[in-house]
Amino acid sequence: LYFRCGRLEEIIKLTTGWQFGSALAREERDRFAGIAYYERAVKEIDPLAKVRALKHATNYAPEFLPAVILLAQHYMETGQSKDALKTLSRAWEREPQPAVMAMLLALLKPMTPRKQRRMAATLAARVRKTAEAALLEAHIANDQGRFEDAANLLQSAITNHDRKPLYALMAEV
Repeated sequence: LYFRCGRLEEIIKLTTGWQFGSALAREERDRFAGIAYYERAVKEIDPLAKVRALKHATNYAPEFLPAVILLAQHYMETGQSKDALKTLSRAWEREPQPAVMAMLLALLKPMTPRKQRRMAATLAARVRKTAEAALLEAHIANDQGRFEDAANLLQSAITNHDRKPLYALMAEV
């Protein structure tokens, strides 16, 4: 009800702190708190308060992708690429998503080819056995002109996973 009324402060009071005034389970309270902090951040004008609210949102609900992406975008825009990489890496480990991968690829772009390969391999190793892991490494290989490596990565992933993005990149390679 508080969400419908836009009463974010009441939601935060109900879901955070040591005296919970809610009958919800902890996971549900944390998810609601994360969403409420995200909504607060979206409406916030003050950049410092916005970042603080986004950090709270990602701490309470680390799986809530809109908050993670908005925080990472802030870090990227303010030149804090190390913090952006850390934020996105945690989200990638939890569940590799195309939106997170796109931002990771943007962060890796200015790095040297060797560092790109190392970072992509590290990120892929954290989510091994997924199509997204192969897709991330294949994107890096393709961008570096290592088309045979990209094709091999994609071919092995296609054998194990039926994913449209894999086929799309394979067509490009």
